[in-house]
Amino acid sequence: MTTATRPGLKVVVAELAALKRQLRTIYVKWCVSGPTLEASSALAAMAQEEAGHARVLARLAGEVAPLVDAERLVAADAVADWPTLVGHAGPVEVALAAVTAGLRGVSDPEFQRNVGKIAVEERYHADFFVGCFKELDGLDDPAGELFRKSRHETEGRVDAWLGSSTELLAGLGVELRDEPNPGSVLDVPCVHCGSIDTRLLSAFGGSLMTSLIRCNSCGAQFEAIRWR
Repeated sequence: MTTATRPGLKVVVAELAALKRQLRTIYVKWCVSGPTLEASSALAAMAQEEAGHARVLARLAGEVAPLVDAERLVAADAVADWPTLVGHAGPVEVALAAVTAGLRGVSDPEFQRNVGKIAVEERYHADFFVGCFKELDGLDDPAGELFRKSRHETEGRVDAWLGSSTELLAGLGVELRDEPNPGSVLDVPCVHCGSIDTRLLSAFGGSLMTSLIRCNSCGAQFEAIRWR
């Protein structure tokens, strides 16, 4: 069965495109206002990726309209500070990672050509925010409170959308799963000394396709391709 004969699948894809457009709007506004240079760079990279993903997904969806109210689920004007941004956008990215990972299992050549790279990049988006979750959730101060409040409110809305998407995809034989990032940069050897004792500093480097790595042996920093 092709994408054209799966109207339910097209609804999910149309909703992914709508949500990604909303996330792009948020990231564009905040890509020069992150708490660190690395955070701002990550948002700039994600904004460009979301724009590209939305265009591809909208083409796959065709004329099918999303059922979800993307502006309510990801309201750009609801973000007034960094902790709120993480709590607002993070749960959406985690949900999108689950859905796009599931779509990789769709037995449709058109999906195989287009969704694979989106799923890999989406996994990086989710990983970035999960790291921010760990940092902010441990704060016993106003920033921590802002984050937890925003995350709680957003997860309530996202869970409802994720539940309906999961049910719809299950009817098409598509099962959502949490899979490891196939573009992982773990065990990347240092380009300076050759050691494999390296760690990820930032999922987003100086360009869209690289991550920033640090070598624990010689202390050098270098960039590696995020996906292949």
